[in-house]
Amino acid sequence: MNQQTLQEATEEYVKNHENDNLKKTFGECKEKMIHGILKCYFEKDINNREVPVGTFYADIKNEKGIFEIQTRLFDKLKNKLNYYLKEGEEVYIVHPLIKNKDITYIDLNSGEKTCRKSPYHASYFTPFKELYKIKSYLKYDNLHFIFIYLDVTETKQINARIKNRKKCLLSSLKYPENINDIIYINNINDYRKLLVGINGEFTSKLLAKKTKSRIKDVMIALNVLYYLNIVERIGKIGRFYNYKIRE
Repeated sequence: MNQQTLQEATEEYVKNHENDNLKKTFGECKEKMIHGILKCYFEKDINNREVPVGTFYADIKNEKGIFEIQTRLFDKLKNKLNYYLKEGEEVYIVHPLIKNKDITYIDLNSGEKTCRKSPYHASYFTPFKELYKIKSYLKYDNLHFIFIYLDVTETKQINARIKNRKKCLLSSLKYPENINDIIYINNINDYRKLLVGINGEFTSKLLAKKTKSRIKDVMIALNVLYYLNIVERIGKIGRFYNYKIRE
């Protein structure tokens, strides 16, 4: 692959799209920017981006395979996956997640700036919310995943005179500052990487507490891992299934 550094990718994207953000809503901007920067990051050659494959366009197609960068809504990929996988293409879904986020609020009336750190941190179990939407595809040998955990800064322009929290937000832009971690899932056995340090028997409640993760994320993750035969159910404790990792 012909990758760039994250800084080089960001500079290329901003240079090529510096006027785009003036024409779009803040929701479109913040999602498209991370998508576009990662497209530049994973493929330096512009000729390998937005490549026609059948009746679809792949974000990236190069000597390694097809790359689709998807921040959410994995279910929207089903038609593409049906075609790509049955054609024997090696498919990589790149899923960006926010590990740490610094937020700056700018009041356009007063110019006042306030900063805070987001309390949300994506965990190793966070991607499973999206994987669950395409669970029936996960056993394909030619489907792979790249979970890329980013530290980002987000700048929000607000009108503090408007008391409604949603309506006072005028624009929002996210910039990836650093790659905190990357997890490569090349085959089913690689899902074990997400359970490093987990031993013995556990329920979703116990695992969420031990890993400081959201219990909903852990429950969905264990549902998918059970489907993939990475974990097995060995009974119940109250209303929770009791699990252990398969040998």
